[in-house]
Amino acid sequence: MARSHGYEHIVPETPRLPAAAPASNPLRAAEHRCRRLMSGLGWDEVATYAFTSQAWVDLLALETIPIHLAHALSSEQNVMRPSLVPNLLQAVSANLKHQRQVALYEIGKRYGRGIGRASTQGDEHEEVVICGAVAGSADAAPFYAARDAALALLEGLGYPASAQPPPIREPSGTSWQTPTRTVRLVPGGLGRKQPAGAALGWCTELPKALRDHAGCTARVGYFEIALEQLLATSPQPLPYRAPSRFPVVERQFTWDCPDELPFAELETPMRQAAGELYAGLALDSIYRGEQLSAGRKAVSLRIFLQAYDRTLDDKDLNHVQSRIIASIEKRTPARLRQ
Repeated sequence: MARSHGYEHIVPETPRLPAAAPASNPLRAAEHRCRRLMSGLGWDEVATYAFTSQAWVDLLALETIPIHLAHALSSEQNVMRPSLVPNLLQAVSANLKHQRQVALYEIGKRYGRGIGRASTQGDEHEEVVICGAVAGSADAAPFYAARDAALALLEGLGYPASAQPPPIREPSGTSWQTPTRTVRLVPGGLGRKQPAGAALGWCTELPKALRDHAGCTARVGYFEIALEQLLATSPQPLPYRAPSRFPVVERQFTWDCPDELPFAELETPMRQAAGELYAGLALDSIYRGEQLSAGRKAVSLRIFLQAYDRTLDDKDLNHVQSRIIASIEKRTPARLRQ
């Protein structure tokens, strides 16, 4: 066409493309933030199928109206999953055959008629949630590990919460939850009265009927947080503090600790021991090798210290270093590597 028209009649012109910053996606940002936080806690992410079986739907006995597939590939995947429990529990069962301790989480959608009407975006028949399941052959109460991980996750997202038992008259809609091992994750601290529907999520211990159906012999702690509903609420405001004009000082610590200890469990004691001088922390390296005993690793963490009223001297730094070592050795099985 250009040859017929004549190349000499075509005026060269640079195409005008709109230049604009991409629109923000709070849900996608929250998902990335969840992955960083859960990885720091030592949990592994899985991605399972969005389908389940009618047998699982009947066993869960949820109030959600399920969505059946018109042309299912098999009878084991003929329903859009109304919960992430079945596939996540099966993943835990499969991994326990090869590991002593398993802590898995998944960020995905659950489906049901009208299930997403309270969400800020997306389809009304789907909802984005983050769920986690933890189990171990030697763990007598994995419920607490699931609860603590959920609380740490909410705090990291800017929604500090506490675990409280559900009101006696409140219908849970999940009859399979273990009554003595079920809590609601509510905003704020302990003892605060919360209105109905204010829960940010919940934790429970999965009952034996569900574990038997998945072929899992170990006890399993489970938590679930609705990310889209969470983002629709207002997070706690962050206090503003002007940056210090005094220099930042770095100190590196290498800890000899058990291989199963997440480095995030070292971060909290170090941060609290540093107190107001804490200005950040970074993971330098994790070493496993011949110089360490079997089942041990060396974790190198770099902490940043800064004061708002003075330049830190050797006395300040030695005092903080002593407090950090004492805090780590008191609260964790880690020891300073010489």
